[in-house]
Amino acid sequence: MAQTKITLPKYTRAKRLKTGAVGYYWELPHWARPPAERGGVTCPVGNEALGDSLDAAITKAQILNDALDYWRSGVEGASQGFGILAIC
Repeated sequence: MAQTKITLPKYTRAKRLKTGAVGYYWELPHWARPPAERGGVTCPVGNEALGDSLDAAITKAQILNDALDYWRSGVEGASQGFGILAIC
């Protein structure tokens, strides 16, 4: 059986779970972890388990990457542009 290579969003990794399923995780890069600040604000997102659904994991990772990029742009009060992420 041929394997299909899937490109995950940046800062996203796949890990084989004990059950045999694949779990997806989004990991904040080391350079963005506290005490790093942009515009006087620490990064509003952190490491997060994205679940075992590839489609949902990609959607969540893209939202987290958007929040990270917005914060990284150094806009004053950047963390106010994003609320709590809750995707079921």
